[in-house]
Amino acid sequence: MSPAPAPESEILFVGDIQGCARELERLLERANFRPGEQRLIPIGDTINRGPDAKATLDLLAAYGAEPILGNHELGLLEIWRGGDVPAWARGP
Repeated sequence: MSPAPAPESEILFVGDIQGCARELERLLERANFRPGEQRLIPIGDTINRGPDAKATLDLLAAYGAEPILGNHELGLLEIWRGGDVPAWARGP
């Protein structure tokens, strides 16, 4: 895990990653993201539609990301708690 950057550091906000770890890595490279110097804040929907939710979450954890939960994360937590399965998680 990267060391935590100072609160006054530059912040990179990224939304709707959707479980696309490879594309997230490319985006961070193109943005010249510097772990430990800049903060990474995913703003919802980091999982669900893409091919690799686990790799996405692993990558965000390795970078010390500070995610804001979106409806997909909240829906997954609801399923985990034994609640209703949201419509998006039921499939076609």
